[in-house]
Amino acid sequence: MTGFYEWSPDLAAWYAGDGVEGPADGPTVTIAATTVGTTTTTTATATASEALDRLFLRVGVMQN
Repeated sequence: MTGFYEWSPDLAAWYAGDGVEGPADGPTVTIAATTVGTTTTTTATATASEALDRLFLRVGVMQN
């Protein structure tokens, strides 16, 4: 299985946490995951010229 992470500014539009996708002329978010044993820790870093009011994250899994 492969996990993936997405982010949203409003729970309506979702973008990949790859640091590239985001709303037109808006922020992007990079989501990095680190797994130790059975625990995965994620860190989301926004690149925006101004602070984000809110940021929603979701996790998905695909079977290989």
